[in-house]
Amino acid sequence: MTKRNGEIAWAPDRRLKGVERALLPNGLTLLLAPLPAAKKTVVMLGVRVGSASEPRRLGGISHFIEHLAFKSTPRLSCAEMARRVDALGGSLNAFTDTVATVFELRAPSATVTRGMPILFESLVNDHFDRREFERERGVVLTEITGNLESPDDYARTQLYLPALFGEAPFARPIDGRPEVVERLTVAEVRAWKARHYRPENAVLAVAGSCERAELDDAIGVTFARWRGRGRGRGSGRGSGRGSGSGSGRRAIERWEDMAQVYLMLGVRTPSHRSRDASALALLSAVLGLGPSSRLFRLLRDDRGIGYDVIAEWESLGPAGHLVAAIPGFDPARFAEAERLIRRELARLTTEPVPERELDKAKALILAGHDDAVESPIFHAESLIYREILGLSDDYRDLKPRIDAVNPVRLREVAARIFQRPLTLAALGPRDVEW
Repeated sequence: MTKRNGEIAWAPDRRLKGVERALLPNGLTLLLAPLPAAKKTVVMLGVRVGSASEPRRLGGISHFIEHLAFKSTPRLSCAEMARRVDALGGSLNAFTDTVATVFELRAPSATVTRGMPILFESLVNDHFDRREFERERGVVLTEITGNLESPDDYARTQLYLPALFGEAPFARPIDGRPEVVERLTVAEVRAWKARHYRPENAVLAVAGSCERAELDDAIGVTFARWRGRGRGRGSGRGSGRGSGSGSGRRAIERWEDMAQVYLMLGVRTPSHRSRDASALALLSAVLGLGPSSRLFRLLRDDRGIGYDVIAEWESLGPAGHLVAAIPGFDPARFAEAERLIRRELARLTTEPVPERELDKAKALILAGHDDAVESPIFHAESLIYREILGLSDDYRDLKPRIDAVNPVRLREVAARIFQRPLTLAALGPRDVEW
């Protein structure tokens, strides 16, 4: 039965017990996760546009707009905006990924609704102060330069992902390339916002313990008045499978003045929408989650190769990848490290993981999930992405999906994934043989 508070018609979500939803006349989807024990409330707005939606000539524009979010508006200066949010005991934040740009207000539940007009005004603002625009361009360029000068970031974004996925938009750097960001104009930024920043192309999620009547009133004077000016609706799922992509490729680059080598060895996988998602998460946990994981024990503890060893399964929208990485180690051990990683991945395709080892990986994943569920940020972000990506599972109820994976199932998925040629990326010293 639909419940009404003020002018918003809230109804129970059919698949998420305890969560409510509403659809405003302007097309904006509202999602509410009441958390009575939470002292803070998070208000999060996700727009269905990210780096995967961008043409190459505008690569990085979504991230640039994220940086411009909390700058001066015709009514509020940047400094006054920050002062008002600080006075509420709150904070503003934003981030960009392949499928969404997300804006967040976090504050004590008693004051959070008073910050919502600031969040809304920042979102819809397109009257950019020219000096602030140029200053923020400089900030973004500094961020890009820092990433390009970081060996592990460079190996991932400039070598590994392009080698694995080719020209797929979702594999490009989210922050863009310097030569593109340097020439982005105010007119291009305004046009991008007008096209994508529309209520029917966004989701507003609230998680916490704020008063319902105050929330409805705050939405009524802010997001309910949002009017879009663009066309159509984004899918939020990224685009393209990649052309000229290179499973099995080796992307190797050498730099001057480097003492260590950075190695990444990975393979394409299905995305989070796949029925294999839980098995893929467990494969990465068996390989690299915790100091008793296979690669950590083999490479660091038994062989002394590298300070850290990573295994990660990541979904980038329409596709995913599973990667093993060693961020910095002796170049003389490069061939040995590659051989050992390949051996462990191959072993997963033929030998079922023992029950005890699999139970340990499950326990680690579920413990991390249980910690996250206590945070309003986790609930708001999960609601946003569940809606944008069209997922159907209850994000809070991970245990049945993890427990359903047994050693036989895990080996089947490993055999299917690791039968594909692995892609290798490495960045190391120019003047040392490796």
